[in-house]
Amino acid sequence: MNEELKVTPIEEIRNKACQVIPLPGWEPGEVFYAKVRRASLLALVQQGVIPNELLPIVYKIISKGGEFNPMTDSSPEEFKQFIEMLNAICKAVLVEPAYDEVAEYLTDLQRTAIFLYTQQGLRALELFRARQESLIALGGDGEGVRSKAK
Repeated sequence: MNEELKVTPIEEIRNKACQVIPLPGWEPGEVFYAKVRRASLLALVQQGVIPNELLPIVYKIISKGGEFNPMTDSSPEEFKQFIEMLNAICKAVLVEPAYDEVAEYLTDLQRTAIFLYTQQGLRALELFRARQESLIALGGDGEGVRSKAK
């Protein structure tokens, strides 16, 4: 029962560094698949991907852990920093399609999902998608929408 432990080959590590993940699409219920690399928020700061002026919001996110909500836990200036950080993270982690190819088309939900994935993995995306689907189900039939004005 004494199995010899073996070092994980670098090729296996490289293969696991990038994954194809499901992101919210542009229409309700639609899925958009993208190849992304996992990235540590701290590593992105250290590499200079996230500029120093965004460090206060990074600190806030890390110190609050999974409890940080940019809508309620930040001032207008911090919220602006959060959006800049979100874009920097998306640019750093999107492999295919590349961020520059899709930046103008990405929705807020897609950017948020990418951020959640980088911080918490696929489990965060499953929870995020389930929440979005329940919101769609609550108001997805158009009932209660007023008719066009004359």
